[in-house]
Amino acid sequence: MIESTLHKPTKIGGLNLSQGSPPTSKRSKNVVSEQKFVAKSPFSRSKSLSEHNVDNVILLPDDDEIDKKESKTTSNIQSTYLKGSTSKFVETNFVTTSKMKLQPVEEHVSCYVFHSKNDLSEELFKVETLIGSRSEFQTLCPGRIVYTEILEMMSAKVTWIERNVDVPSIWSLPPSFVRDAFRRNTIEELIEKYGKNWMPPIENLKHIYLPIYDCVGNWFLMVASIDGQILYHLDPGFEKRNIIPRQDDIKKLWQIISEMVQTMVQSEHFPPHFLCEVQHIDNWDMAESVGLVSEGFCQHSAVWVLQWLAMGSSFTPNIHVVMKEDVVRMKVAVDLLLGEHNEYKDILVEKAEKAWHDMNNVEQSKYFN
Repeated sequence: MIESTLHKPTKIGGLNLSQGSPPTSKRSKNVVSEQKFVAKSPFSRSKSLSEHNVDNVILLPDDDEIDKKESKTTSNIQSTYLKGSTSKFVETNFVTTSKMKLQPVEEHVSCYVFHSKNDLSEELFKVETLIGSRSEFQTLCPGRIVYTEILEMMSAKVTWIERNVDVPSIWSLPPSFVRDAFRRNTIEELIEKYGKNWMPPIENLKHIYLPIYDCVGNWFLMVASIDGQILYHLDPGFEKRNIIPRQDDIKKLWQIISEMVQTMVQSEHFPPHFLCEVQHIDNWDMAESVGLVSEGFCQHSAVWVLQWLAMGSSFTPNIHVVMKEDVVRMKVAVDLLLGEHNEYKDILVEKAEKAWHDMNNVEQSKYFN
């Protein structure tokens, strides 16, 4: 068993949004409590921690150790056949299991979306101008590297939900923000693209989420806790050599976000409570990185980040050490497709139910003939 501790945060300086704001007393900061995470390590059978050059990590168990009954893997390239609850055989690239706890409509939509012979270009998801096709959703199949578009959709979903709740509290910035910020777009250009739709004036802003990917496609997550005045770095692929470069990226992105907010708060549209929340943003803490280590994390990292993004207003740095990856992949697909945010939801369900009904008739015909 390997133990890991979330250490006391260190100071970050140089960010200043307080210019032009009236002086107010600074709130007391929430102390980042010491927390322990314990998990079995797939490396412990062959290598020591020092060989992997890691310290503050959570080591994941092998899938066989989680559930030996589900040790069999299936290819997402070749079609498999799933025996449905009504004794039908469905050709699909993503086999469902009882552990996914899908409702009938979710099962039917899954079979339609992940059918191996359906049109990859068919549009299945739409939130305002963001559209997702079957080809993007197919990357949620087991073993595949999840496309950036899926994380864009997740950010759009969270943002839509925040617009439609009584007390919104989250900014969920999309991965494209990282690309545009590092392309040296001006603050004005970033505000034009992201300010209105992704960073609206919220009276009780609590968290800011930003998924970040590196040059080889590994994902990690920045979460800013407004009440705690703390930046968190959650990382599915955690090695000592990556800590400083990734935290440098987080600091650079936070600098850009703070400059955007500093510019935006000059607008009369931002409520006074929001101004009070952000005016001490120049003196925030950065918590010690918390990470996971698992073999082949490149294809898994996006799945971890998707699960963390789903925390929404229930954010906690006490990240789970066990993940049923196929369950998370399927639940992400179902949540994206069948939420009220998806403008294509109704027509998608109609198509899926028709396909299921037609398949039922064909199988019955085969059985009786």
